[in-house]
Amino acid sequence: MRGALFIDSNPHQYTMKYLNAATVFTLAALLSLPMTLSAEEDEETNGDNVDRTVTVEATDFKFGPKKIEIDASTTLEIVLVNKGNVAHSWAIPELDTYSDRIQPGKETSITLNPDPGTYKIACQVPGHEQVGMVGKLVVGEADSDDEDDEDEEGDEEDG
Repeated sequence: MRGALFIDSNPHQYTMKYLNAATVFTLAALLSLPMTLSAEEDEETNGDNVDRTVTVEATDFKFGPKKIEIDASTTLEIVLVNKGNVAHSWAIPELDTYSDRIQPGKETSITLNPDPGTYKIACQVPGHEQVGMVGKLVVGEADSDDEDDEDEEGDEEDG
């Protein structure tokens, strides 16, 4: 009974443990609040400058989507998500635009505002471009290759 008497004689002992845990939790939540607000402000600022965001998945060894079409004068944000098993990157060498090389499960982003034209996209990890990890960015009107593809498909349906 002495243990029961001890608990009854000092009921604040357990209240203090719970109070300390609650204080630590509240303090941790308050300390993370400014960082959360900063991140949201950064996203809003970036969002004001971006006309279109495209998420590109990098797998072994291709991009999805492989082709991106945007209107001229569009500020484009590319979010590259590595869903593969090895490191990948996303680049348009003609525009001197290169993402960071990212490991599996990671992501990175780049923002660009390209002039009208058709640009080759490629993974810059050695050997990846050579095995077909490429894509195309079309800015403005569709490139002539696409128009030829549509004409060929139309001819097949007629014949």
